[in-house]
Amino acid sequence: MDKVTSAKVSGVQLRESLRRWVIRRDLAADKFKDSLFVFSDEMKFPFDRAAEFTEADTNVAILQDAQQRYNQRNMIIVGSGKMTMSLAIKLVGGAGRYEKMWREAVKDTGRDRHSYGDDRSKRDTSSEYATKTVSDESALGLADSSSKRASDLRTGIAIGNAREIEISGLNPELL
Repeated sequence: MDKVTSAKVSGVQLRESLRRWVIRRDLAADKFKDSLFVFSDEMKFPFDRAAEFTEADTNVAILQDAQQRYNQRNMIIVGSGKMTMSLAIKLVGGAGRYEKMWREAVKDTGRDRHSYGDDRSKRDTSSEYATKTVSDESALGLADSSSKRASDLRTGIAIGNAREIEISGLNPELL
């Protein structure tokens, strides 16, 4: 970080550059381990490998910082509203899990999938059967609306990732 630079970058570029530098860092760590022991006919240089690791690890951190700033500055449309891409990224996982909960509510028969024939909707003492608290129709409607929400978040993120934003302090050579 000798000189202050900036780069116009998309989220896709940041993600792919980050992926490449993580691979370089992991390979440098592996090569470092291998360089700690040497046979008499070999020459290995652990300090060089450690330097390669440090360079790659530093570049990963720089790119992660740039990615966070990119996601904070990038406003996207989700449904009928706007939010930062950072918020959408944090919300999309929960939205997918919420959708899955309602989908599974439709197909849940009360039987515990981890048991051997136990039926959670039946009381052993009186053979009383429990009834669903939410109708399949309601659960399907909620699954559908939550699927739309998750889809809107993923679409907004995908569109946002294509947008180029100027990130100060980012050396274009890292991309």
